[in-house]
Amino acid sequence: MYIFAALSAHAGEGQFVPICMNGDAAGKGICPSQPKPGKQQGEWSCTRDTKTNLVWSIESVKGTWDYAKGDYAKSANLESRCGFSSDWRLPTRNELLTILVRESGPLNKFQVLWNKGGTGRVAIDTRYFPETRADAYWTTDTLAPDPSFALFVYFRPGFDNEGNAYADSKSEENHIRLVHDPR
Repeated sequence: MYIFAALSAHAGEGQFVPICMNGDAAGKGICPSQPKPGKQQGEWSCTRDTKTNLVWSIESVKGTWDYAKGDYAKSANLESRCGFSSDWRLPTRNELLTILVRESGPLNKFQVLWNKGGTGRVAIDTRYFPETRADAYWTTDTLAPDPSFALFVYFRPGFDNEGNAYADSKSEENHIRLVHDPR
């Protein structure tokens, strides 16, 4: 069971705006002002970052780097996620870092994710990214010295080094969050 706080339905009220599967923002068209997460047309499937204009899928699954770049991204495009039927992709490390909340003291109540397994701390605002796990998330960036490795961002508080650059074998399974750049 997830615990959600009230969501902002207007971009002027915050950095993030929930987007329903059909592409409507929360409170617009068929998207309710407090949409529930899901894959139906009037359900919340993405979050738009008003600072970067990137649209993030809130779905979080696990898979290899090749799966993330290939079949998983293709499936998001086939279902026309959040009004976009093309160009869903794995984010760059720099893009993924824009939604990471770096620890600078005690975590606020929106960085705590409650789930069936108990509590976990996650370095993101879970009001807008409820599917996030406190774990590694793939980026599209390959590790230059060894192309069999790719960079990931770790969404567990306290795990941020210089540039949050971590790498793992592309054959390992890590979490995946897709992004769309509507520009």
